[in-house]
Amino acid sequence: MRRTSRTARPVAPPPVASLLALALLAACGAPERGDDKESLIARSRKAIGDTAEAATRCAPGTDAPLTLAVADYIRNAAPKPQRFLVAVGTDSALPEAGQRALQDKGPMYLFPGSPALQAQARQLLHDKGDYTTMLVVLREATRQDSAAVIRLQGHYVGGEEDGRSAAPRRYQATCSADGWKLARRAPEQSA
Repeated sequence: MRRTSRTARPVAPPPVASLLALALLAACGAPERGDDKESLIARSRKAIGDTAEAATRCAPGTDAPLTLAVADYIRNAAPKPQRFLVAVGTDSALPEAGQRALQDKGPMYLFPGSPALQAQARQLLHDKGDYTTMLVVLREATRQDSAAVIRLQGHYVGGEEDGRSAAPRRYQATCSADGWKLARRAPEQSA
């Protein structure tokens, strides 16, 4: 009989290894009539590959939740922005993934924090045309495993809508075998 100390604890397998083991068990299951060894191995490999691919999609560093939230925020903004501003040098600046999502929707310009430089930026925008322009700011971005919360707000700069705030929104995203999806979007009170 082997004795262990009271402080010894079982070691849990890493999450990806556990997922792979479950996929292998699920794929192998009870063999069906006519299944040969090669088809069982092929099914097991496919299940392991699908599980590993899903784990990679949800891995830390994935920018998909922010990209989805920014795209949805812009799509539902009223009035529709035709170009975008991103704050520079502040804690509300959009990370690169958010900036890419804006650039996919229209021209994007940097908007400095200094009032003197903002005046110059406003003049530059005016010279290019009085298009509906929105400054998109990040209020919060948190992530734990396969869930994320993103809070965004927009402010119209220049033109007829100058000084108007767009409704702040809170997004919850989840990651599953199909990748990241927006699970919930809700308006918030203006801050």
